[in-house]
Amino acid sequence: MRASAERILTTHVGSIPRPESIRALLRARLAGQSVGEAALAARAAEAVSEVVRRQAEVGLDVVSDGERSTSGACGRR
Repeated sequence: MRASAERILTTHVGSIPRPESIRALLRARLAGQSVGEAALAARAAEAVSEVVRRQAEVGLDVVSDGERSTSGACGRR
């Protein structure tokens, strides 16, 4: 964990909403439709990269995947 004696480090806590592309795939899977699990996992990995990149761009000191890699986005739970 990073620490600083000069300033308060910033981050966020909790989940960040998933992109619609992932929500649509998860809704389809819940409805019993065939969903390419590899495609879902790939899109979830892209979403994690996007959210980490955006956090770094705005200057957060401690970035997180925003729980995009959990809760069913990367496999069944």
